[in-house]
Amino acid sequence: MSVVFLAGALLAGERPDGAKSDLSQGPPEVGRGEAGSRDKDKDPSLLGELEGLDRRGVEIARRLKALAGERAEAVRRLPVLEEQLRVGEEALKEMQHALMVQVRLLYGLGAGGGLKVIFSQRSPARIQQGLRYYGYLVQSRNREFNRFRHRLRVLSQMATEHRQLLADVERLTHSLEAEQAARESQRQARSGLLGRVQGERSLGEKKVAELRQAEGALSGFVDQLGQTPEGSRPPLDLSREAILSRRGALPPPVAGPSQEKKPGLFFQAPAEAPVRAIFGGQVVYADWFRGYGLLIILDHGDHVFSLYGHNGQVLVSQGDWVDRSDTIAEAGETGSLEGVVGLYFEIRQNGRPVDPRRWLAAR
Repeated sequence: MSVVFLAGALLAGERPDGAKSDLSQGPPEVGRGEAGSRDKDKDPSLLGELEGLDRRGVEIARRLKALAGERAEAVRRLPVLEEQLRVGEEALKEMQHALMVQVRLLYGLGAGGGLKVIFSQRSPARIQQGLRYYGYLVQSRNREFNRFRHRLRVLSQMATEHRQLLADVERLTHSLEAEQAARESQRQARSGLLGRVQGERSLGEKKVAELRQAEGALSGFVDQLGQTPEGSRPPLDLSREAILSRRGALPPPVAGPSQEKKPGLFFQAPAEAPVRAIFGGQVVYADWFRGYGLLIILDHGDHVFSLYGHNGQVLVSQGDWVDRSDTIAEAGETGSLEGVVGLYFEIRQNGRPVDPRRWLAAR
């Protein structure tokens, strides 16, 4: 699809977790900084430094989520395994007692003269009957012994698993503490950057210039998407209504108050709040974009695109098809120098921004 190849040619960025964007080339103002390097610590731009911190924060958050889930599962399994061990040990004691009874019985029949009594019978039939009974006892003892050994092996494996689980919980706890410390360090570094930008006039002016440059880069990219012959394809199901017929009745992308942030809207929302597609369409971009953090662009057909910026996590991949109200991301503050969590949202038609309030349903 030409949209995918165009995006690959224009923009660069390491894909967020879960995204399949293979964008690897791009102009310096959009992709990898003025020097074309992925080392954000050496990027002289404010937005480049911010993106480096945000990438680190997103990766730490991903690891924290995975570690927390793994530890929760281990903690959940512990009492279950401990109860299984308790029940198994009680069953083993009962089996051990039954086995000892049979051993004593066989010993009594053997050493105590039981076999002598059997062989003292004059009738071969009685001798055969006695030996058969004795054989039954031996077989029963062997079966119980084999069951006992099997139960013992199972309990031994469970005990090993229990010890490993305890070690896993301790290891995961330490890993979580380390990641939380790294997360706090990242947050402090990010807050320090925002504080410098707000406190130093020269940095404030630099911020304005860089944001203007980022806005121009985004406008150029979306404009080219709209002008590409296959850059705005209709949904797979041609019988579905067009987005133009839903103008003024589209749902908001995220719950929360909004305010104008030209040329779009900024929605205030808590971190990790679900970000939803306003209409069905195809994901034509899902990656980092300088000045907008983790950015998603949806193509709804009729050369209409919706843009979702500053996401904390991206939950879709380039090329995916989504329906209206599908969750595509989590709200965040990546790429934002304002220090406010939420979602930046735009609607563009034929590559140009339009007032989103005229497309969204009145609230």
